[in-house]
Amino acid sequence: MQSHYDVEPSEDGLSYTFTTKNKIRYKLALTIAPLGEVSAFSISLYPDEGYEPFPGLDFRIKNTISKIVGAILSVDSNTVFYVCDSLDGQEDKRHKVFEYWYDQCKHDHPYVSKITHQFTSINSYTINSTLLYNRENPLADHVIKWFKDAMNEM
Repeated sequence: MQSHYDVEPSEDGLSYTFTTKNKIRYKLALTIAPLGEVSAFSISLYPDEGYEPFPGLDFRIKNTISKIVGAILSVDSNTVFYVCDSLDGQEDKRHKVFEYWYDQCKHDHPYVSKITHQFTSINSYTINSTLLYNRENPLADHVIKWFKDAMNEM
């Protein structure tokens, strides 16, 4: 894997922080969420309060996120999902960035599979969501169904 930023995990293992070359501190937060009959991790990435994202490309961010998510998904029963934030109208751009990141990193983590699910919310917003899971997960088919059901209820 290419170069990544040094990561500081929280004591509970549910958040990770790192500082970029542009001195922007990011937090990757995991929230445990029910997904059918299992628990999954919902993932959020955002700059810490008071920091603005740098508008340019920084491949080390991709590599850092890939390393964290790859480690989480190395446990075959873990699943991670994310829903692209639509508050600022940038959800399609976020979705494309995450799709690109996955395509670039899948050779480093060949055990990770992905399902993308686009749906319309009850408020008529188009929502992009993705489920990442370990292909060895014995409940993978059920998890995929539960994920799509949960997203369609939003």
